[in-house]
Order: sequence, then C-alpha cells, then structure tokens
Amino acid sequence: MTQTLKLASRVLHRVRCPPELGASLGSRGSDSAPRGLADIPGPSTPGFLAELFCKGGLSRLHELQVQGAARFGPVWLASFGTVRTVYVATPTLVEQLLRQEGPRPERCSFSPWAEHRRRRQRACGLLTAEGEEWQRLRSLLAPLLLRPQAAARYAGTLHDVVGDLVRRLRRQRGLGAGPPALVRDVAGEFYKFGLEGIAAVLLGSRLGCLEAEVPPDTETFIRAVRSVFVSTLLTMAMPSWLHRLVPGPWGRLCRDWDQMFAFAQQHVERREAEVAMRSQGKSEEDTGFGAHLTYFLFREELPAPSILGNVTELLLAGVDTVSNTLSWALYELSRHPEVQTALRSEITAALGPGSSAHPSATALSQVPLLKAVIREVLRLYPVVPGNSRVPDKDVCVGDYIIPKNVSRAYGPLLLSHPSLPWDCSCSQILPISPSNPLLGLNASLGYNGAVEKSSPRKLPHRNQPEPAFVPVRRSCSLLPSWHSWAQIDKFVCLPHQTLVTLCHYATSRDPAQFPEPNSFRPARWLGDGPAPHPFASLPFGFGKRSCMGRRLAELELQMALAQILIHFEVQPEPGAAPVRPMTRTVLVPERSINLQFVDR
Repeated sequence: MTQTLKLASRVLHRVRCPPELGASLGSRGSDSAPRGLADIPGPSTPGFLAELFCKGGLSRLHELQVQGAARFGPVWLASFGTVRTVYVATPTLVEQLLRQEGPRPERCSFSPWAEHRRRRQRACGLLTAEGEEWQRLRSLLAPLLLRPQAAARYAGTLHDVVGDLVRRLRRQRGLGAGPPALVRDVAGEFYKFGLEGIAAVLLGSRLGCLEAEVPPDTETFIRAVRSVFVSTLLTMAMPSWLHRLVPGPWGRLCRDWDQMFAFAQQHVERREAEVAMRSQGKSEEDTGFGAHLTYFLFREELPAPSILGNVTELLLAGVDTVSNTLSWALYELSRHPEVQTALRSEITAALGPGSSAHPSATALSQVPLLKAVIREVLRLYPVVPGNSRVPDKDVCVGDYIIPKNVSRAYGPLLLSHPSLPWDCSCSQILPISPSNPLLGLNASLGYNGAVEKSSPRKLPHRNQPEPAFVPVRRSCSLLPSWHSWAQIDKFVCLPHQTLVTLCHYATSRDPAQFPEPNSFRPARWLGDGPAPHPFASLPFGFGKRSCMGRRLAELELQMALAQILIHFEVQPEPGAAPVRPMTRTVLVPERSINLQFVDR
C-alpha cells in the first residue's frame, strides 16, 4: 500500500498543472480578481489517498463530505489520478453552479458503466448516455414518467404489488432466532418489492419476486443489483492502468451488468413479440397488453437495442431508490413510535373506512405527514450522497472560477510492446512509464493500441507546449510492457478532467439549514421552524439532470408505507444497536436492518 501511494503521488505531481482560465468573467463585486483551481484549499494527495484506501474512506465518502466542509470550508479540491474534483458543500453555491448549467449537463465522463456498453456493444440508456443522445432519450421518456398523471396511471398496478409485499412480510416473520414478529434484512425484502414494482411498470410483467419461492433468474438479477454498486465504487477508485494488474473489480462489474442485461432482454423480447402479434391483428386482450412503459417505447419505434439499454438501467434505478428509502423510513419510524402513530392516524383518516382498499394516488398525496416523513428520510439518507458535473464552460463557484473541462495530450506517442522485432532509442521518445503523465492512456480511454512498425520520431520535451492529439488506433490488445517502442496511428484526446461534486449529504446535514441535523424530525417540513434553503436537500437532483423516476418512486413509497402501517405496528429489533449509513456508490445501511412487524 505504501508503494502504491508513493507511485500515485508521483503521477499526480506530474499530471496536475495550473489551469488556463482564459478571459475574465467580469467583476464579482470585489476588488480582488477571481481565483482559480490553484487557489482552492484541499487535502494533500498522499493524505487523500491514505484516507480513501488506508482508513476506509471509500465506504465513508458521505462522511468525508462533512469533514471536508468543516476542515476546508464550503469549497475544496482533491486530486485522484488525472481527475481533479472540486467539492461544493453549501446550498447557495450548489444553486449557483446548477443555475449555470447548459441544455445538456454532463456527469463524470469516465464511467465504467459506459465503458461496459462500449465493450459489449450495448446501447446506452438514460443513465449512461451523454450529449444529444441523452437529451433525445430524456425528451422521449419525460412525458411517460415525469408528469404527475403519468405516475398515477400505474397506481392500480402498484397496489397489487404492495398487497403482495404485505403478505410476504407476514410469511417472513419469525424465520430465524428472535421474536416471532421479527423480519430479518428488510432491505432484502424491499429489493424484491422494488424490482417487482418497477418491472410491472416497465414491462407489464409480474416476476414472482414476492412469492414464497423467488425464481432463480430473479434472484440472480437482485444479487447483481446489490453487487454492481460495490464493483462500480472499486473500479472507479482504482487507476485505470491498475485494472490490468487487478482485474477482479472490473470483471465483477462486467459480470453484474451482463446478468442484468440478460434478465432484461428475455422480458423485452417477450414484449416485442406481443407488439408483433398485435400488428398482425390480435386484440390487446389476446396478447395481455397493458399500459407498460416498454409498450410505449416500441410504439415510438425506438430501436430494440436502445429499448433494452433503457429498460435495464431503469430496472436498476427503480430497485435501489425504493428499497433503500423504504428501509430507512421504517427504521426511523420504528424508533419514533409517536411519529408512526400520528402518521397512521392521518393515513386512515384520509383513506376512510376500509383503508386496505385500493387507495388513489390523489388521496395519498394529501397526507402531509406522509410526504414529510419521506422528505425527512431522503434528507438524512439521500440515495445518491453526491452528484458530479463536468464543466462545459467556465463557471463561477463562490470566489473561484472553475475552467471548462479540457483535454490535454502528448504526441506523437510511441508505445512499447515486448514482442516487437525492432528497437527504438529511448532517448528519442517520451515513453509511457510509471512516472509519466501518459500512464494508462489506453486503459483510461477504453481504447486499445495496434502497433505498427515505424521510424522513431522525436517528441517535444515534456516542458514544452504539447500537441493537441496523440496517435492511437482502436484495435489489438492493451500494450502491457515498457521494453520496446513503436509508433501507432489515429488521433484521440487524453482527458485531463475536472469534476465538480455537489455534496448533497453534507448540505442536507448542515446545522445552519437544519437544526439538530442528525435527528429524525419530519415536522421540520410542516412549518416547524424556518424553511431551509431550497437547494439544501436535493434527493432527486435539479433541472435537466433531475431524477426521471421521481414521481413513480414517490408513489411507490407512499403506497407501501400506507399499507404497511395500516396492517402492522413496526417495532425495532430488541437490543439492536443503531444502524449507520455507508457508501456503496449509493448510500446503504452498513449492516442488516431487522424490524418487527406486529399485526394490528
């Protein structure tokens, strides 16, 4: 580990350069000139890497937000590999940044998920697409998901799924040691509920997730969903060149996504066959058609690979958001019985006699405390504790100017390969080596270099201005050694990336915005005290990049909480210690949440 940190420190020392800020953006109401990246405080590179890899920081990224804000102030910078990240941790600055976004905001441009799509030749869905493709998909899906009446259309389907969840919770009680009403690992049960619900909406299919015996392919999908966030975190934490030496996390990520795509593909193909049957004159009743999302996508004549990519990614997003939020909501309600009692009273009063009957989405939306409980849970445990943006122009963040993300590269580039039959003089080239900024060029870009015999060409000294491009060809295998050298062709840019991370976990636990920030107090959303800044808690994001499934997730959570509290009194596990959150790309419980579901 010590050698790894020393190596990373040397690489970062060479890669990190003062940015070219370009023209001034004008007066900022201060006599001092705007400051740049070099002026932003932050941890040293060795200290930051030690925090991540030696002190368990990868599982505490949400806590590092709070610690960073306390130590460095509302804006700080940390570097990892070729990526410099500016962290923003106050609601006013979060708003300032988001208000400057263009029509197609870009998230972290190196995504292992997008790289998986490229290698497997899969179409990107809404989570991985960027630029014009992302805008096209969002424009297509927005009317189907974001409008309130669109989500309400699925209330009948979701009511049936919620009824199955209540029955499953009854079956799962008392299966292990402990009180007879105890259900172990409620998050696992709610994963099944989340998948059953989102599949019913996306595919019009009931998968059997909530039956006594869960189908094996469904179990495989659920395991892949729970695994992919861990493999994603490990993959992104590792320098890309290290994937060749430690292939486990990348291989695991690919396996997880392959399993999810295989699961989704069999269901999408069934829907596609139904579309074909209907086009041949079969009636909707004969084919079992419903108003599921995949049908609408086929009706829009979206290509089948694109439909598969979107369905797979939306299945993932729908499962995790609902399961984690529902787990935390019942955990907090079990520890605050007075809030649970008040909430149940409001639910039964709003739904009237026979509250277990099919409740309308409108009736549930008019239960103020229900909405306040969900907002408070999402404040304490935001599913995504931080969001990143890639600046597509120079942007102001407080007293700083964050420059437009640019690409930098050396070239022409000469790569090594031990099997080449000729020699080149190392004095004539700028080699890729562990002490060179070009380390891992091919791996970081996801390209592979095809070596061609060529006369060696002298490269500019590394302190001279670099050419804009590096010759690289997309083929062949990644060059694994540094023994001999040869030139390769074609041009791509080597990204020197700057990200801006919005610290949602830190802002949502800011005592200046939320008195007693670590306490569960739903009343704060009902006018009990001054209103927080509107950007202090953004569990579903903001603007163009806001969560597409927000309406649907809120409806699922409202319906599930209402029916669970009508049928059960939820109590904590006797003698159980408090459960804290941990980061696994998304925020999850650090250990299983076990709760008692006592019949009313």
